[in-house]
Amino acid sequence: RWKFLVHKTATFHTKQRWHSLTKKTVKTMLPFIIGGVVAIIAGIFGYSIFSSEKKEIYVSVLGPSSSGKTTLHNFLRNTEYKDATIGHNDLEKIVLKKDDKKVTIKKGKDIAGSEQAVKAYYKEEIQLSDVSFFIFDSSEILKMESYSKNVNARLNFINKHCKTIKKEKIKILLIASHFDKVKDNPSAKKMIWNKIDKIASEGKINKPIFINLTNKTELETLKNELFK
Repeated sequence: RWKFLVHKTATFHTKQRWHSLTKKTVKTMLPFIIGGVVAIIAGIFGYSIFSSEKKEIYVSVLGPSSSGKTTLHNFLRNTEYKDATIGHNDLEKIVLKKDDKKVTIKKGKDIAGSEQAVKAYYKEEIQLSDVSFFIFDSSEILKMESYSKNVNARLNFINKHCKTIKKEKIKILLIASHFDKVKDNPSAKKMIWNKIDKIASEGKINKPIFINLTNKTELETLKNELFK
């Protein structure tokens, strides 16, 4: 009986010790377990619970002369360039905020709209870009066949270069500016798309966003694209 009591007592103390160690281990490991679960959830849903979403992107704005490239840059970066761009203007980095999200636009260039600028800058800008706005004048593309050919040639250049360098992670937004000049024409949107759809559809370019560059609400929709 004495042996039985000794064995029972030893078993009891062993169990107590085991429970004590188990509790201690669980307490020690709990933060790591919770952290692991949070990391898995964050990975699935693509965001961090502990901080607002942040990203850093390079944004280019390309297109023919007088299409509104500098106006768009000024709005996105809160700058005030007014003179016509010759070659390029250097642009500083800026942080944009929307709700709990932040986007940093890296330093960049405001590129001129000349033919020389296409040769001098387009390849590098496409290579660097996470988001590229290609902007053209709605009224000019409807009025002038030469302007339409110019726009298509540039879009074709962008498409081909994206394929050549295998640029997959780029968001190209086609912007039909000065749409306020042709908005009274009910067929304007369809006519504009018919001018460029063959070239645009061959690459990563979607249908144009029709916009009035003097309307801040419409410009804000373009800024919102940077957070998507």
